[in-house]
Amino acid sequence: MEKKEKLRQISNQLKLGYELVSQKKYSEAKDKLGPYVPIFHTKEKPNIRLMGNYCLAQFGSGDIDGFLHSYAELKDSNLMNPTEKELTMIRQIDELFTVSMEYLGRSE
Repeated sequence: MEKKEKLRQISNQLKLGYELVSQKKYSEAKDKLGPYVPIFHTKEKPNIRLMGNYCLAQFGSGDIDGFLHSYAELKDSNLMNPTEKELTMIRQIDELFTVSMEYLGRSE
């Protein structure tokens, strides 16, 4: 298989994962996006769109521990010049984190 074709397949898988998040099919989205997180996201070169969608998929599928881990990794990343869309996603994920912490605080 050509390199170009492999890249196209990866791109299609990522797009599908993003679509699944927007359709609120979180478990499926988590399965699609998960394998690409260690490849395309590092603290030095963050992929906010990928990590943001992955965090949403984890939260929506009930994987709170995974969400908290991914959230910490996203917040620890070197976010240089994020776009307005990325900032909006980060704010949304910050709100989910706050709600999670409040819920966990009440359940103890």
